[in-house]
Amino acid sequence: MAKKPKILVVGSANMDLILRTERIPSEGETILGKDYQLVPGGKGANQAVAASRLGGQVTFVGRVGADSNGETVVAQLEKEGICTDYVYTDQSAQTGLAAIMLEDSGENRIIVYSGANMNIDMKDVERALDGDYDAVILQLEIPDSIVIDTFKLAKAKDIPVVLDTAPARPLPLGEFKGIDIISPNATEATILTGIKVNSYQSARQAAKVLQAMCDPKHVVIKMGSEGAMAFDCCTFMHASSHKVAVVDTTAAGDAFTAALTLEYVRSGDIGRAVEFANAVGALTVTKLGAQPSIPTREEVERFIEEKN
Repeated sequence: MAKKPKILVVGSANMDLILRTERIPSEGETILGKDYQLVPGGKGANQAVAASRLGGQVTFVGRVGADSNGETVVAQLEKEGICTDYVYTDQSAQTGLAAIMLEDSGENRIIVYSGANMNIDMKDVERALDGDYDAVILQLEIPDSIVIDTFKLAKAKDIPVVLDTAPARPLPLGEFKGIDIISPNATEATILTGIKVNSYQSARQAAKVLQAMCDPKHVVIKMGSEGAMAFDCCTFMHASSHKVAVVDTTAAGDAFTAALTLEYVRSGDIGRAVEFANAVGALTVTKLGAQPSIPTREEVERFIEEKN
């Protein structure tokens, strides 16, 4: 059996309240929902679960509140075989919560309460980074200062870093000079570059701007139903999307990033990594719930074989 890539994820852990409805209500309107679920989520925790299910040996750094939601979130991470030695209980804030309104079309609207996620301490990260890792995954549901300092510490240790620039917001990209992979979706790329990303051509333009802003080894732009595009400062490659029945897109980007990281660590081939991540993202949208929707490596390999 091949050695499992060792992945460190520093990020958010939430409880997700998923409320299914035919459509999102208009301002001042009340409509009846179909059902609701409470399931563990958070972009960081989702990425950790995806990396573990896809064959990684995963350690997670994060914070939860001293409440039942925090207990549930940590228990789920441990059930997935993820090391939670650096997940700390915060006495001053509640566990993060995401309220997700999910339409029948599969599209969603999400409001996130950050809670304990905003209290991650760099000392927690430093303790975790005493270990040996093949890659570090970061996203933006924790303070910018933690994201930036974690990148710099990992870079100083020659550990590859993958930054998923979600949720969408401006970011001082100059602080990430020389990062291995920066991976926004189309909305995030628009906010970061000022270029409206709505086509492969505009994605190419945005990738060049991102390249100039932080000199990454690779820019990977997630484009939903249009697939994904990678740029390495010289060459563009485009991976087409897979046609599937969309149920819930909540964790698709998180699963994509984890898959991208794992396959890049395994193969060193960004094109192969993007193709694999595309398949993982496609499978993820076919089920309800963030972490419940994330596939195993065996499921992905079957899916790819059937598509071929």
